[in-house]
Amino acid sequence: NDAGGDHAIYVGPGTYSEGLLITSARGTRSGQTNKPNVIFGDPTGRFTNDAAGDVIINPGTSVTPLQVQSRTDWSFRNLIFRGGANYNLYLTGSSRLTFERCVIRPPAWYGVYATDCPSISLIENDFERDLTTGHNTYIYNSTGGNITIRGNFLALTGANYRRNGMADGTF
Repeated sequence: NDAGGDHAIYVGPGTYSEGLLITSARGTRSGQTNKPNVIFGDPTGRFTNDAAGDVIINPGTSVTPLQVQSRTDWSFRNLIFRGGANYNLYLTGSSRLTFERCVIRPPAWYGVYATDCPSISLIENDFERDLTTGHNTYIYNSTGGNITIRGNFLALTGANYRRNGMADGTF
């Protein structure tokens, strides 16, 4: 919990039924520029000595899987976010947040909801969609930063797509 940044947390395979809250109110520190704090999902079990498997954050429909409020320089990799009340990632007043190679299933409202978050990056994530899910992302950027969206998979697939109306142009 020092202010130096560059800390790594490895999360072993399994389904975690609690949400993550990264906020100053809980005493969670920010990272530093070019030294983000990183939460890694370890699906191979290499770093946690667990059997291989997915790393799933699914607190159910009454809790948001991840909230980051007023923190900077955090990175999240190889995690699966499911469940969620209205959002899976609720990000406010934070900067230099990166989500890389995660799976995000949008609940009723948004998969990613970010306001006043300059410098947010979504890189090579998969957004799971079906006819019951909401929007993949809502990002309202404040001044002074960049939004990077690169290599993400954002689509309804299979029978869900064909029933949606986008497949035949009626949507």
